[in-house]
Amino acid sequence: MDIVTHTLMGAALAAPFIESQPLIASGILMGSVLPDIDSLGRIFGKKFFLRHHQVWSHSIFSAFLVGTSLSLFFLYLDFPPWESWSGGIALSLGMLLHNFCDYSNTFGIALFHPFSRKRYCREWIFFIDIIVLFLSVVSLAFTYLGYYKAGYFYAFSLALYWLFRAWLRKKAEQEVFEPVLGLIPTAFFPWIFLGTRVKEGRVEIFEFDVWKKEEYKREIKEIFDAQFLAPLAEVPEFQVMRNLSSAYHLVVVESTPEKTYLKCQDLRTRNFNTSFGSLELWLDKEGKLLRKEFYV
Repeated sequence: MDIVTHTLMGAALAAPFIESQPLIASGILMGSVLPDIDSLGRIFGKKFFLRHHQVWSHSIFSAFLVGTSLSLFFLYLDFPPWESWSGGIALSLGMLLHNFCDYSNTFGIALFHPFSRKRYCREWIFFIDIIVLFLSVVSLAFTYLGYYKAGYFYAFSLALYWLFRAWLRKKAEQEVFEPVLGLIPTAFFPWIFLGTRVKEGRVEIFEFDVWKKEEYKREIKEIFDAQFLAPLAEVPEFQVMRNLSSAYHLVVVESTPEKTYLKCQDLRTRNFNTSFGSLELWLDKEGKLLRKEFYV
């Protein structure tokens, strides 16, 4: 999920504990945003960010390690044992909630880091979801009016919604006509999925309506990876993105007598048609890299 959604969810879930257990409420809220501290990796460059985003800070091990460390720190400061451990556990639970939300998204997180860097995702829900945002804002509005226990109803509603989205994704996978690389849920319409499949050496992009059991808005993308294996092998950004998405391909080739322009894109995930992950390359007439632009 995006950081705004994580923050709203954490605040709404912490609401029932604000008056009686402020340390627990603080732990839940802080934990719900803490894993995204890895976004600071951008200061070390785009490749570093992509390699490490949603890796060490999004693992189950990190959630328990950080929560336990906080509890021990509180004990060192002579906090009562109950408050010390409840605060640390709340922080861990907030981080695990964050990780579960990202696990149900489309990018993939390294759940078992440092023991494995393999990324897992379920494609149940898009990283921005209008219904989650609506429920979060409504719950916080009730909290503002003094109905702090609205957070319990909010938690129950979220659980039901996630189960519904998991069921929808499973149904879409069963109903789609041919095997796919991915079925990405949309932000505004839970029953519409964005599908990607390889077909006859090309990539087919389509939308799938679960209720109507219908594919539509098909688009065929030519891919040119095989024609430029050597120059692509020398571009680390291409390798990073290919490791993140099996549908990352070279999709545009424009040649002149003096140079060749290449554009690579992730055809699996479309984040509101932004340029995230796009890689542009310029080669000279001998195929040597002249310039590159990487958008993250």
